[in-house]
Amino acid sequence: MSDLVTLTHPTLPADQTIQVERRRMGPRLAAGWQEVEAAAPEKGQSTKSTEPTESAPKRQRRNTTEEQ
Repeated sequence: MSDLVTLTHPTLPADQTIQVERRRMGPRLAAGWQEVEAAAPEKGQSTKSTEPTESAPKRQRRNTTEEQ
């Protein structure tokens, strides 16, 4: 099991967080990120969201049709 921590930045909305490995959070703390204390889920509740997430649209490849 990986040791993930949740971080938030004071200039971003409170619900906009990131998760990083604990051993890699040092540079982010130096950049102003702060660790969020996560509340333990109540008995019988899952930590995963039941709503499907929408993925970002994929970028289209640039066609290189230059003649040499």
